[in-house]
Amino acid sequence: MKQVILVRMDLKLPKGKMAAQVGHACVEAVLRSDKDKVKDWRSTGMMKIVVKVKDEKELYKYKQIAEDEGLKTAVI
Repeated sequence: MKQVILVRMDLKLPKGKMAAQVGHACVEAVLRSDKDKVKDWRSTGMMKIVVKVKDEKELYKYKQIAEDEGLKTAVI
């Protein structure tokens, strides 16, 4: 089980700001998730993957795919 975090490259955020935004998104998604799934995720090392997306359109495309699969999402 892994958490996937998408970062928009068109925003051209400084590295520190990007790290802060990734942290906010990670926490918000966990708070919205089923407690049993969070417990399982924590017990396996809380793995995360951070990937780049080109722009807002691509971000929302993947957000919709995730939601269609029943996954919790958060956009910061």
